[in-house]
Amino acid sequence: MTFIVYLFLAIMIYVAFTVLRFVLGVWRQTRNFRNTFHQFTNAANNAEQASSGKRSKKFAKTDGEYVDFEEVTDTQSQPSQHHDDAADDTDAADAARESQISDAEYEEIK
Repeated sequence: MTFIVYLFLAIMIYVAFTVLRFVLGVWRQTRNFRNTFHQFTNAANNAEQASSGKRSKKFAKTDGEYVDFEEVTDTQSQPSQHHDDAADDTDAADAARESQISDAEYEEIK
């Protein structure tokens, strides 16, 4: 009978150690994953904080704020005759051809 008790205790100890090894392995993997994730996020946050403090503005506050308006008068076109009929208003022959106006010149920013 003592042999059966010792055998039962040996099996119980073996099962307990197997379960304990499994639980510790899962805990170790979880801890490693969490540490790796925190290292990655901390490195990204540190890099973002370091780069945000050293940046200088690309444009001054006055750049692009206001453009002087210049009134354009059309001296070459003649006023078109408007008809009461709606079909005649959409006719392309009544519309005067307008030249394209460029109000800003292209300047490459380096």
